[in-house]
Amino acid sequence: MLRLCLRQLCRTPVLQAGESVSACLTSSSQCDGKPASLERLLEPFVPFTFTALTQISRRVDEGLMERVAEAGGLRSFLGSHPELFAVSKVGSVYVARRLQRHSAVFTPSGDGANPCCRQNKTDTQPATRDLQRRDDLGPFPRIQRAPLEVFCLFPTFFLPTEALRTHLRKIFSLTPSNSAGNEALTSAVPPNTGPETLADFFIEKYKEFLDVIVVNDTNVENEGAQRKRFVRLRPTFAERAAFYESEQLESTGSHEGCISHIMEPYRVEEYEQYRVARLIPVAEKFVPISAEMQQQATVLLPEGRCLIHVFVSAPDLFEVKNAPKLSVRFILDPRFRPTTMCAKADIERQLAEIKESRVKNGLKVPIDRKKRRTLTRQLQFYIQPTPYLDERVWAYALLDLLPLDGPLLLSSALSKLPREMLDCSPPNVQRFLLNYTHLFCVIEGDRERLLQRADIPAPEQRSVSSVDTEEILLALYNLYPRRRHPNCGTCLERCMYSMPPLLRARLCQLDFVEDVLRKHPDKVEVLGVLDEELLKSDKSSSKRSHMLQVFRFVGEYQAELIRRYEALCAKIGQDPNKERLA
Repeated sequence: MLRLCLRQLCRTPVLQAGESVSACLTSSSQCDGKPASLERLLEPFVPFTFTALTQISRRVDEGLMERVAEAGGLRSFLGSHPELFAVSKVGSVYVARRLQRHSAVFTPSGDGANPCCRQNKTDTQPATRDLQRRDDLGPFPRIQRAPLEVFCLFPTFFLPTEALRTHLRKIFSLTPSNSAGNEALTSAVPPNTGPETLADFFIEKYKEFLDVIVVNDTNVENEGAQRKRFVRLRPTFAERAAFYESEQLESTGSHEGCISHIMEPYRVEEYEQYRVARLIPVAEKFVPISAEMQQQATVLLPEGRCLIHVFVSAPDLFEVKNAPKLSVRFILDPRFRPTTMCAKADIERQLAEIKESRVKNGLKVPIDRKKRRTLTRQLQFYIQPTPYLDERVWAYALLDLLPLDGPLLLSSALSKLPREMLDCSPPNVQRFLLNYTHLFCVIEGDRERLLQRADIPAPEQRSVSSVDTEEILLALYNLYPRRRHPNCGTCLERCMYSMPPLLRARLCQLDFVEDVLRKHPDKVEVLGVLDEELLKSDKSSSKRSHMLQVFRFVGEYQAELIRRYEALCAKIGQDPNKERLA
């Protein structure tokens, strides 16, 4: 009985329809007669689509849930295994899904099926699957422990088989004296195997440890469809591969003999994936990988990089398929999917109201830019969701617009964005920039913030203590409300939030009335009263009376403000003796 239970735990989970064969293989530690780990026992209960954690917990056996609770709870436990599960938050609900591999054609064996895993065509409940397994305990081959040759030949990232073929040809062309380290490889090759078929031989031999993707590129000039293959060591063995390479480093003192170091030029970097994503016009739909798309990708990718190679290297971001023609689908992460609470017509109406109020009120009423961006994102999601809705794609597109030699005004950088990118802007740009400090550096300018790339040296910034009181007075003079008569005066509350951040920081260190106003009686006069209008509208303002202390400029400063006020009254046809313009 114990033998049957152990065998059942070592079996690969029955696949649901649409699941890739690569997802069914587990690491050798799972099938060496040892009890399955908790995450492997929990795996069949987590669907491949995002599902609320409360629903998942109802499916799990009571005894298993007790073990999960002891491990810290369902959410923290799933989050601690990112290689198996994805945990996210939609609104106020936490959701999770089991990861699967999105690929064009996985061919772990010659006929496209794995000898130890057969795809189940029905979507059964976990309890039903357990009964099926008990009824089907026939001969089941276990996955053998991965031999060291696998870690010598295949990296954990996708690379073209042509690169592997070139590498093997180089290895087997060495003289016997120099190839002593490759003795295990050379001894495993049949004597009649030619150098051109070495890669195919090793891929076939170690297919149970590999992910192989085959695509048919029909966009090759003067040729028919070109068959391209990409191979990698399965992520299940990534930890053991890293351990093997660390042992190699300790024994030789160098990474030069490690396959990941040798094949480093074929590793697709993260920025390449998010760069080419903008070439896909619509998200969540298959679009053809045309010759024009591949041509446009040449300016976005390193020299010699194949666009298809980039697509297949990110199965969580792209899905590639061959039939009916070579196509790609951008997978929009649920984290960046706008939460739509109303219909498309209601969103359009709200945007129209914001636009009308801007035209009607001019600059008197500030625009709620966060609300406008939120509504615009939702509308774009209704009309045509694009990869720009993914903040990572948006971030790298913005990065490419920034100059390489210094900062740019943040407003100027945003004004350069194309329309399809503006419609997908993050609602809170400031918070977005704080989340991507590895890409952007925000610099406090004299009047507004500057933006520059994080990979270039930032210019020296002034210290807060270098700001003197005369500079603060000059800023207050320039920000004096244009529609208030200069004789009536103003207060810091009406001007401070338009001041540069450096000056605001300095004001927080000073006593505004004593250190700024009373030190310059030739320029400003303290009226000794509080702003009654602001005091009535905000009861908490009494706690910061220095912000409401009314003051006015005197001398030539007052004369210039009066001249400016009278010019505005003449322009709009108002009486210049009014204390405040409507």
